[in-house]
Amino acid sequence: EEEASTYFDKGESLLKNQDYDNAIRELEHAIEIDDRNFKSYYLLGRAFYKKGDYESAKNFLLHAVGLRSDDFSSNILLAVVFENLGDYDKAITQYIIAKDLRPGDFGVHYGLGRTYYKVGKIYRALNELLIANEKNPGNFEVNFILGKIYYEKGDFKDSLKYFKFCESINSGNEMVKNYINYLKEYEQGN
Repeated sequence: EEEASTYFDKGESLLKNQDYDNAIRELEHAIEIDDRNFKSYYLLGRAFYKKGDYESAKNFLLHAVGLRSDDFSSNILLAVVFENLGDYDKAITQYIIAKDLRPGDFGVHYGLGRTYYKVGKIYRALNELLIANEKNPGNFEVNFILGKIYYEKGDFKDSLKYFKFCESINSGNEMVKNYINYLKEYEQGN
């Protein structure tokens, strides 16, 4: 067990330094010695996630959650991985689990809102994103999706408000400019 913690510590340190391949090697050694430490599986999942290997990340994170279902970090990262894999129903389920573990967390509300938006559930998305925006009012992506939702609902006044906020953060964003120009033309009756 002492040897496993040495590999674990080394793997964790390598992961922090973005040396993902060596972190994976060390953490796999830690699991060979102690396959009951959920943190090793979580960190392996995180390393594969950082490398963009979402399928491997999913497998390790499922194992971590299997060993410790109440771990917030494993659950929310698993939700993000499912979202990146396009498995939105599973992503929503995982985000809800994470939300139960840590109510009011910005990342949970943002992820859940973003995923609801992707599957066309705009009212659920709106609810989650408004909470996320309350937690972190300066987030470009949250405000951008809120602008799109209000646009799709036909509430152009609120849509313009969110897009103007996005413009104040990133004035060069072409998509934001296009929405604002269209909304201004609409206001003028063109």
